[in-house]
Amino acid sequence: MPKILISYRRSDTAGVAGRLFDRLVAKYGEKSVFIDVDNIPFGIDFRDHIRAALSESDVLLAVMGTGWLGGLEDGTSRIKNDSDPVRVEIEAALKAGIPIIPVLIDQARMPGADDLPLTMQDFAYRNAANVSQGRDFSMHVDRLIRTIDSILESKVKPPPPPPPDPGTSPEPVKKPLAEPVASLKPPVPPPLSATPSAQAASHQVAQPISPPPPSAVPTPPASGRLGWVRGPQDFVGGIALMAIALFALWASSDLQGMHGFSFGAGTAPRMFAGLLLALGAAVAVMGLLFEGQHLATYHWRGPLFVSLSILCFAVTIRPLGLVISSMASFLIAALGTPETRWKETIIVAICITAFCSFLFPVVLGLPLQLKPQFMIR
Repeated sequence: MPKILISYRRSDTAGVAGRLFDRLVAKYGEKSVFIDVDNIPFGIDFRDHIRAALSESDVLLAVMGTGWLGGLEDGTSRIKNDSDPVRVEIEAALKAGIPIIPVLIDQARMPGADDLPLTMQDFAYRNAANVSQGRDFSMHVDRLIRTIDSILESKVKPPPPPPPDPGTSPEPVKKPLAEPVASLKPPVPPPLSATPSAQAASHQVAQPISPPPPSAVPTPPASGRLGWVRGPQDFVGGIALMAIALFALWASSDLQGMHGFSFGAGTAPRMFAGLLLALGAAVAVMGLLFEGQHLATYHWRGPLFVSLSILCFAVTIRPLGLVISSMASFLIAALGTPETRWKETIIVAICITAFCSFLFPVVLGLPLQLKPQFMIR
């Protein structure tokens, strides 16, 4: 089982390191990818703990952003501090001969040898992989995974046999004492009355059947593909959005629609369902026409918390009102990813709650109460 270790600085690349961890877990499994090895038990020397974890690793990924050196207020860098965990990880990997892949995030660059301690200067000459946090993130991580696979395959291959000693002669190849019984039988000649074509046919039957060339053997389609679909992930996602939109249209079919300039109870659900249906169709068509990502391993965390947020809104909208229910639902949905930044998330939740409190009761005229029922009474 391979062991891949991710090294990063929390103040620099915590978010993208979590995204990279999820992608590698989907590829290699949870027991093969490790992060945050500096979570050290009490009373243990953290240097010995990190070295022990690295001694069993096959690859070390050094995730590096623009603040990887860890600049301090006095103009020095944390990387030059002997007790810096990132330095301890890189130094231990260099000393143990573990392959190190620097992963440069966005505009980050490799540090120069003068920027590193003397024991880490070899790290400055490692060829780095560039990973963007934008739309090319999946493509860049796929390229990184191919590099990791090549390193793991080279470790699995057995070493070549040692060359023979020049002072000794090679051992002669022993031949079998006797040929197989079938080969001692004389060939049976064709009958005298057989025609030349029949004799040729008999010789053809006696010839062994050679295996077909590798190009003639059909190869199964790559895992994660759906035959004629060029972007399986986009195609399946678009179909799922269309299914949700059709369900919403069916569920709101018995609600009152728009009459003149007045909005009915079913106007907003149908509008959003129509937009979602068009969006899903566009994403599915893109999956048919353009190359895209293969189907990845299913993760339960995102769909689970999104479903819980929808259920929370449905249950709390009447007793607690629109303000509390929408705020709580948004925060529950934010738990669906480990990359959530809670300060920014709370600010966005407040803005969206204020917008919904103005849109639905005032603009659309929907009979939704903003306050909880116990405050109205």
